[in-house]
Order: sequence, then C-alpha cells, then structure tokens
Amino acid sequence: MLLSPSWCDITEDLPDGSPLTIARPDGMGALQFSVARWIGGPEPRPSAADLAAATFTQDTATVRAWYISREGSFAKVTYACEGHPVESELLDCEQMVRSVTFTPGDGREDR
Repeated sequence: MLLSPSWCDITEDLPDGSPLTIARPDGMGALQFSVARWIGGPEPRPSAADLAAATFTQDTATVRAWYISREGSFAKVTYACEGHPVESELLDCEQMVRSVTFTPGDGREDR
C-alpha cells in the first residue's frame, strides 16, 4: 500500500491484537485493515457483488468500509471518525485502499 503523506501507523498505541491501523496525527479518524490471506487450495474468485464499498453516517459518527480482493486474498478496510469526515481524509483513504497489494507468504508477517 502506498501510504499517503502525513498518515502514520498507530497500531502500537492500540490494545494488543488490534489490526493494522493508520491515521493522520491531526486527522478526524482512522483507517483499519483486517486481512484474510489466501495461502493455498483453489484460489477464491469473488464476484463484483462480493466486493463493495459503503458509507454509513449518523449524527455522531461516520464509517466507510471497503471489501477488496487481490491475488486471492481479502481485506476489509474500515475508516471511522466522530462526526463528519474531512473530504481530504476520505480522498486519502480511497487512494490508499486502491493501492493495497498482498505479498506472497504465509501471512505471519501481516500487521
């Protein structure tokens, strides 16, 4: 993934076991990655309906979720913030999500 300028990994600041999480130090929200890697067997072939993005907004929070697949592996990527997000932050997230790739391996190096 190509990390947008001013975004940084904040995973170590979260409880143990938290998935990879990045945020802008001065931002409104955070982008979190939950990954399911394909390591063998028949390669999954998701349909376009299986992979989608949606935004949910209530008075006090906004959540945008993407379901993506590359090289047989999957990720659920979630952006969440209190209130309404800054447009530039959502644009950064869209660009980063589009740049996600999965490297070969057994998945133990993911985080």
